[in-house]
Amino acid sequence: MGSFIHIYNRLLLLLFLKNTNEKNNKTVVVASKNFTEQYILGNIIALMLEKHTGLKVEKKINLGSTDIVTEALKKGAVDIYPEYTGTGLLTVLKQPFNPKLSSQDIYNTVNKGYEDKYGITWLEPLGFYNSQTLAISKAIASKFGVYKLSQLKLVESKLKLAVPSEFLLRKDGFPNYKKVYDLNIPKSQIKLMEPNLMYQAFKTGIVNTILVFTTDGQLSKYAIVPLEDDRHINPPYDAAIVAREAILKKHPEIKCALKPLNHLITNKVMQSLNYQVDIEKKSPLEVARTFLEDKGLLSINLHCDTNRQQ
Repeated sequence: MGSFIHIYNRLLLLLFLKNTNEKNNKTVVVASKNFTEQYILGNIIALMLEKHTGLKVEKKINLGSTDIVTEALKKGAVDIYPEYTGTGLLTVLKQPFNPKLSSQDIYNTVNKGYEDKYGITWLEPLGFYNSQTLAISKAIASKFGVYKLSQLKLVESKLKLAVPSEFLLRKDGFPNYKKVYDLNIPKSQIKLMEPNLMYQAFKTGIVNTILVFTTDGQLSKYAIVPLEDDRHINPPYDAAIVAREAILKKHPEIKCALKPLNHLITNKVMQSLNYQVDIEKKSPLEVARTFLEDKGLLSINLHCDTNRQQ
């Protein structure tokens, strides 16, 4: 299953790169991965660049999984997108996680690693982190007393698990969970789903266990229990914007336009933004625009592009 997913993702990437035309010198391409939070952040980035620079902004929202978006960034097919430090460490740089390292240590490590290997820069963190874990139905949790990942093995035979295909392959994904928590869930009990479909599958009873994130807007809506990572296998997942060094040097106004986003978004705020899209069914663009307007970031002049009338 894993090799098929890998081949499929590579084919998607090759198709995207083949259809990517040579960019105009005044164009910046903003991308995102394939779940709600990324859609919102991608639109926030694009709106700030549209407002505060003279660049033409091309959006590639929902481009794909981590490996697809990262490879597109390396090859210059896209210029900028939001990422998470833990993902950068384990999935992209493939470095081991040392639980003794702080969030700042992880940030410094991925920033240096990306610059040295790929010519990519991590901008300042956005202010929130998005850790992952598995979550089970409250019915199972309360009946069998399962509230930690180390207790999940007690109910393996009762699990109907839904995870994204990427989770089966990532170093910080299912292989690590299986090893550290001694899980042996049969393939027949696992369904592969896009992140945004998992909660719906949980709601309808198709599955009773899903991968969740701390900023998921839907966590408060369903009878679901995120399990404590009591063996501390997950690194910090601080969100930040990553961008090609070449585009930042060529257009320093990009950093200027995005600077107000540094440390601006808390976990509570990000969860609220996700809730507006997932539960209230607002568009990611609408949610992103309202957030920036409420912060006054679309009405001020940052003077990032001195050659442009604001």
